[in-house]
Amino acid sequence: MTDAFKTRGFLSGDLHAFQAEYLIQFADSFDKLEAASTRATTGLFNLQVANLQGVETRALLFWMKCVANCQAMFLLLERGMATQAQILLRSAAEDLFFACALLKDPTVLDRLVEEDLEQRRKQAEGMLKSMKSLLPEQSKDLEDLVATLPKKPNGIKAQRVAEIAGLLELYQTVFRGMSLVAAHGTLTSVASSVQGNDDGSLQLVFGPSPEGIEWTLSLASLLLEHGIQEFGVLGA
Repeated sequence: MTDAFKTRGFLSGDLHAFQAEYLIQFADSFDKLEAASTRATTGLFNLQVANLQGVETRALLFWMKCVANCQAMFLLLERGMATQAQILLRSAAEDLFFACALLKDPTVLDRLVEEDLEQRRKQAEGMLKSMKSLLPEQSKDLEDLVATLPKKPNGIKAQRVAEIAGLLELYQTVFRGMSLVAAHGTLTSVASSVQGNDDGSLQLVFGPSPEGIEWTLSLASLLLEHGIQEFGVLGA
């Protein structure tokens, strides 16, 4: 089987040439993200989890997820997959909101528990309404689950969490922005996959691109730097 990009897409070995090119072209931005990632990871491994409070441990879990998402962004961006990296950027920002909010207000944990319960109830009710293939015993299990869950839980959404964390600006820019341009099914999110020709015709674009790499790297670095500042005090 041929290893050409037109056959294997982003799984092709052809991508190595683009990877080498982008790492040189955006060297400063890649170096900045790698340095922040190294500091964040070192900090995580230096933490004494046994010395943390329960809420602090939950906050740390969200911070760990943020760090891992930023590292995954690095791997995608060096391959010219900016849109895919921006999906993770949105997720990393949300994780940072929850991590920082839990440090500032421990009651956020109770709201998170309620939010989990609400999402479980919504999924179970949705499955009961839409899945015709459920066996009777499966339906009964879902009905029993719904009966145990609160009807109006006091959950919490990302915007409120960002406000508690003092990160509302990042919510309005990074979180909302990446929702529009990458994470959600919007016309804007697929606009980069098509380009117009001089004759007015359209051409599909599927392949690595330098577009968006640099500023996505800078935003990922920004998230890590903020988290490092917040979590550097834990275990100190």
